[in-house]
Amino acid sequence: MCRKKKELCEYYTKNLVGSAQSNKKLLDIFNFDYLLQGGSARELQHLQQIWKSGDFIAYDYGPIENMQIYHGIEALSYNLSQISVPIILYFGETDAIATPQGVHDIYARMLSSVRSVRRVASAKFNHFDFLLSSEVKPLVNDKLIEQMEQFLDGKLPYVIE
Repeated sequence: MCRKKKELCEYYTKNLVGSAQSNKKLLDIFNFDYLLQGGSARELQHLQQIWKSGDFIAYDYGPIENMQIYHGIEALSYNLSQISVPIILYFGETDAIATPQGVHDIYARMLSSVRSVRRVASAKFNHFDFLLSSEVKPLVNDKLIEQMEQFLDGKLPYVIE
């Protein structure tokens, strides 16, 4: 679809996941032809189910198939508290996919593994900006590398923003 309607895909991508500070050069070479490739309708439906439920859930087949697959009528929720690797969560204030509230809700379920929750220091930073912002290096990447080094040295401050 995006191969034939690049402008439409670009418009919806920007409006759904935002790009408040996209690097025009990167956006020009970003290949919208492949944006929706490799996925399936079921995958998109699963993402919709996750978004609607507000939880990380397995695919919901409906009560009858869920009973056969999960041995219960509802899709399974993933137990995020079992994640044991150290994690630093970043979020943008205007992110429609990983909202500030959603990130803090995830943090509350992963207390043992989250080492820090950081707000990106830009008023309009959002989901697509993690990929295409001209400012992602100073706003996120450089800080994350510094925080990883602090963690390895045992000196990462516990910060929740």
